[in-house]
Amino acid sequence: MTEIIGKYQIESELSFDTLKLKKDGTYKYESRGDSCWTWSDITGTWKFENGII
Repeated sequence: MTEIIGKYQIESELSFDTLKLKKDGTYKYESRGDSCWTWSDITGTWKFENGII
């Protein structure tokens, strides 16, 4: 299995988002748009099955 645990970044002119996949099966997605009024954090669980997260 390819190692997928870690931090991923999505960068564009209007946002700087990160996705953190943790070994314990949880994740945190930090949405950081161009205004702090629209920022949000999303958490949950994930699993890797048949090559799909």
